[in-house]
Amino acid sequence: MTGKYQGIIPNTVILTESTWYNLEITAVKDGVGELVSKERCLAVIHSRQYENSENQEINYLFIGSDNLITYNFLTNNQTGEYIEDATVSMTLKTTAGVAVTGATDIALEHIA
Repeated sequence: MTGKYQGIIPNTVILTESTWYNLEITAVKDGVGELVSKERCLAVIHSRQYENSENQEINYLFIGSDNLITYNFLTNNQTGEYIEDATVSMTLKTTAGVAVTGATDIALEHIA
């Protein structure tokens, strides 16, 4: 058991090159929902090279491609046990907090 969930942001979602977005992942179990992850992502074009001058880990979203999103190790905060049966979804937002059309409440499926 790993608490692993996956979903796809489809290539039809309009992203702007070199723009930062926030990917928010929410889990609901037993009627209680919580934000479990908020990651910054940079939209880029596949064929270009991007330098990371700050040597930090960057999550990329590739413009014009489906983007497979994986969330690993969904756990209960109190017990530390993996959660295998939650309803998990993701929403892509601008840095201003506005949801991106076509990337709202996308379901993530549990991966065994």
